[in-house]
Amino acid sequence: MPRIFVMSNVCTCCDDDGQWLGECLGCWEDNLDYLNELVDCKGYWHVDAEQIGWRNYSGELTFEAENAEEWINHIVGFKCEWTFCISVISENKTSIVAKVYHHDSPTGESRYIRRLTDEEWDKLTLEEYE
Repeated sequence: MPRIFVMSNVCTCCDDDGQWLGECLGCWEDNLDYLNELVDCKGYWHVDAEQIGWRNYSGELTFEAENAEEWINHIVGFKCEWTFCISVISENKTSIVAKVYHHDSPTGESRYIRRLTDEEWDKLTLEEYE
């Protein structure tokens, strides 16, 4: 599958030995801006995940994001080094297929991400309290 967008939380402004390369490329903020252009991150989302970690768990998450940084933190959900790759975005930016790579999942974890409508969000949040 082609990769539309690749983002990592590892700084690219230093070499492998941690030596400063002399110029900050603004990688984190620039990537967040570009991610928001691609996806329009603000809103309600549902994620189905497969092959999570070295035990290959599955799971799901429903969340609200105010910005791209909140969105990526919900989607990835790890405090370790990771790489996030989007391979498919629907034309109306409501469905996304992505992979997350990290030390416990070097071959990648699948993420199927869907924007929720206000009605879907209201129904899901009301069901939690019934």
